Amino acid sequence: MNSLTDILNWWMSLNNTEKKSLEYIETLVISVERTINEEFRKWSSDSVKQFNKNDSENDELIEVKEENNK
Repeated sequence: MNSLTDILNWWMSLNNTEKKSLEYIETLVISVERTINEEFRKWSSDSVKQFNKNDSENDELIEVKEENNK
């Protein structure tokens, strides 16, 4: 399962007896947790990359300003 929408669609396709099964409930919980964790890791990684990029750009601006002030 790739997304929360996929998981929801899978869950909605189950009948009531399947939805009461511990096996299916465990699959649901594990799938949702895994998907959210993966999304969080991607988001965190992108945030760090953006922060590092901005930090690097700021360093370059400071260097340029210092050179211009000499």
